[in-house]
Amino acid sequence: MTVIENGAVDLRLVPTRTTRHEFHRQIARLERELSASLVSLDPARRPLAKPSPTAQPHLLSDAELESTRDALVARLGEIEALLVRQSADRDQARALLKRMSDAPAEYRWVTVTTKETGDEGCRTWQSVPVMGPVGILGNWWRIRMSSGCP
Repeated sequence: MTVIENGAVDLRLVPTRTTRHEFHRQIARLERELSASLVSLDPARRPLAKPSPTAQPHLLSDAELESTRDALVARLGEIEALLVRQSADRDQARALLKRMSDAPAEYRWVTVTTKETGDEGCRTWQSVPVMGPVGILGNWWRIRMSSGCP
C-alpha cells in the first residue's frame, strides 16, 4: 500500500509496478485539477505554457515520473494562488462599485467594468458629473452605467 503525505509518496515497501501505477494515477489527478483551475482563471491572468524538457518520446523512469508529479504540484499551487488573488481583486471591484453608488462625488471619474467584477457582459460604471461643467462646479455626481457592448 502506498502512503501519501503532502503530495509525496512513501516508496519504501512498494513494488515498482505499483509505484509506477501510483505515479500515473497521481499525475492524472493533478492534470485534471490543473485544467479545471486554469478554466476558472481569467485568460489575462493565465501563465504562459512552459515547454517540456523532453524532446523525444520515451518511457519515463520512476525518478522522472516523480519529478513530473512534483512539477505539477508546484504549478497547481501557483494557479491556486492566482485564483485566490483573482477572487480578492473581484471582491475589491464589487466593493468599490458599492461605495461608488453610495457616494459618487467621492469617486470622481472612477470606472469599474464587468471584467473587473467577474460578471458576464461588458457593462461599465463611471462616476460622472450630472450636467457637465455645471455639475462639476456644483459637486453633482452620479453613476452612469453603459448600455453594454459597442
